[in-house]
Amino acid sequence: MLYEIVREIVSRIARDKVLMGLIVILVLGSFWSGMQMKHGEEGVYDRPVDIPKEQISEQKPTQQAQPAQLDGNLACDFVKWWLTSAMDYSAANAQQGHSKALGWMTPEAQQAFKTAFWSPDIAAGIASGHIKAEYHLTNVQTVAINPDGSVVVCANGTFVYQTNGRPSSQQMQTDYLVRKDPAGLRIAGLFNRVAPIMSSSTY
Repeated sequence: MLYEIVREIVSRIARDKVLMGLIVILVLGSFWSGMQMKHGEEGVYDRPVDIPKEQISEQKPTQQAQPAQLDGNLACDFVKWWLTSAMDYSAANAQQGHSKALGWMTPEAQQAFKTAFWSPDIAAGIASGHIKAEYHLTNVQTVAINPDGSVVVCANGTFVYQTNGRPSSQQMQTDYLVRKDPAGLRIAGLFNRVAPIMSSSTY
């Protein structure tokens, strides 16, 4: 009985094209609505979240990267070590010592050092024996730490020299600018607080 009823309904639907179209549209609509609901439930966490632009803007550093700060004690130790060559005025070692010392200086500092402490006249006087000199270091101390990481070290000492048999001595105060570069520590500048120690007029 039920089978015949169902067959009669299907047969009638098959004959009535309009009714068949409505049923197909109804079935497809139901299927599509179900898919939309399912997608909405599963994709709720996949949708981008609205975040205020001010919260997602690129973070800017609060301050610029600071240069590596050179330790004042290390700068003082470097100057002490460097002075053993830079202020060696012995006839046997002066030329070699000063060449070594100049290698630890920037070009600008080299020129200033030669003008104050190792001019051609002084080098020639030491080599010929007309000048005999010794440097006695008293102390070194940090006098300034600069924003760029460099350190100013003041070296105090006494320079004793003799020209053509005439002895003399001079107190010295010299500021050395110590800077750290990728190759290591360097003397980047100097300022002699007293007059040049010797000149060609000395002998």
